[in-house]
Amino acid sequence: MAFVPHGRSLVKNFADRPFALVGVNCGDALEKVRGFVKSENANWRHFFDGSSGPIATAWKVNVFPTMYLIDHEGRIAVVNPPHGAELDAVIEKLVAAAEAARREPEPKPAEKPAEKPAEKPAEKPESGDEGRKG
Repeated sequence: MAFVPHGRSLVKNFADRPFALVGVNCGDALEKVRGFVKSENANWRHFFDGSSGPIATAWKVNVFPTMYLIDHEGRIAVVNPPHGAELDAVIEKLVAAAEAARREPEPKPAEKPAEKPAEKPAEKPESGDEGRKG
């Protein structure tokens, strides 16, 4: 797979930043996938999905390889992005946005104004006492 050397460099270049590379392997036998990952030193997380597994089905993967770039809010930002330096630039932009979001202070919940103590209603004179002096 031609992407593996570039994948290794992405893992290295974006280490300690909000970035994760995840591989979902479909179609090949599990042992073949394990051998490939080990022999190619594909040093990122891999999931085995089988020939028609739930991941490929849920993500509607019809073409291999398919690549999704997911932003820090969990939205698909790009499907099948460009390769090489162009891919690095797109990832850098997404990672920078994630870092900026991390630095922004969390919004405070709206504060309620302090409640005033309930005013005691004015006492009404008892009926028949109006106008009398004591």
